[in-house]
Amino acid sequence: MNFAQHIEAYQKSHPLLVKRINGVDFRYTFSGKGGKTLVLLVGGLGLSIAYCNLVFVLEKKYQVITFDFPVVIRRMRNLLIVLSY
Repeated sequence: MNFAQHIEAYQKSHPLLVKRINGVDFRYTFSGKGGKTLVLLVGGLGLSIAYCNLVFVLEKKYQVITFDFPVVIRRMRNLLIVLSY
């Protein structure tokens, strides 16, 4: 499987869900099994798909949540403000 096919398979098996928090849409995935939940915070471009390989491995043992960094929020500080209300 090449990289493009791998990404396509991930997107099909891990569709982005949307949750609105304080007027900001958060796109996220929730997958996996297990008694513990891991939250993967993205950096760089802010796209959770960057963790697709890691999610495939971790979700065998853990529940995994990842989310895309909302494009309307430009700084991590502002993200924390939105989530704290």
